[in-house]
Amino acid sequence: MYSDIVKKGIEKTPHRSLLKASGLTDEEISRPLIGVVSSKNEIIPGHIHLDKIAEAKAMVESKDLSVDIQVDGGIDTQNVEDVIKAGANIIVAGSSVFNGDIEENVKCFLDKLNA
Repeated sequence: MYSDIVKKGIEKTPHRSLLKASGLTDEEISRPLIGVVSSKNEIIPGHIHLDKIAEAKAMVESKDLSVDIQVDGGIDTQNVEDVIKAGANIIVAGSSVFNGDIEENVKCFLDKLNA
C-alpha cells in the first residue's frame, strides 16, 4: 500500500515512533493511512476545498489505492452532494445533525444521500 513508504523499513523507525506516540497500535499502523480534507471556510462553508477533494480522489485513483476520503467541517444538506461528487466517501456532519431537530436533520441528509 502507498502509505507503507512512511511506515516500512528500518529507516522509518522514527516515523513509527511518532505514530505510536500518537497512540496508534502496531495493528493500526499496519492499516492504510487515510487523508482527511476539511471543507470548512468562514466565507463559504463546505465549498472552498472541493477542488482539493477532487485532487485527492484523482491521486488515489491514479495510484490504484484503496483509500477512504473523509470530509469533516462545514458539511450540511446544501453541500453534501457536491462533497460526495468531488470524491469524499466518508462525511462527518456534526453540527448540521445535532443542532436543532436531530431526527429531522438525519432524515434530510438521508433524503439527499438516497436521491
